[in-house]
Amino acid sequence: MKSAVASAALALACAACSPTPSPTPTAKADDAHAAAQAALGVTYEVKLTGGPTAPCQLKLDPATLATTTPACQAQYPLIQHVTKWKATEGGSLSLLAANGTSLADFSPVQDGTGVYLRGGADGAIYELWPPQ
Repeated sequence: MKSAVASAALALACAACSPTPSPTPTAKADDAHAAAQAALGVTYEVKLTGGPTAPCQLKLDPATLATTTPACQAQYPLIQHVTKWKATEGGSLSLLAANGTSLADFSPVQDGTGVYLRGGADGAIYELWPPQ
């Protein structure tokens, strides 16, 4: 009985001395992606540069669902079939159709305003403005 207790104590002592494994590069990348997804998952005001400014919101929740109103879809056909989204590299995001096809890609503006831009049809530029 003594040797079983001694063996268990030795095993616990050795376990306590063992170095904690470092997170793998994949785990670090997954953590960074989850953080980006959470940061980008907000409700945006959709605008067309130089176009009308009627209220139109696109809600991107951190669970990757994208929702908007029928009026917004009618105003901006570009987002008509958007049901999902995903964070991409460099703080960018992609708006996706139900089947996962990318419909629009937005990249951050480098002037610090927090606006996301996307070139649309006929040279129009669509903007996503985060909450102010």
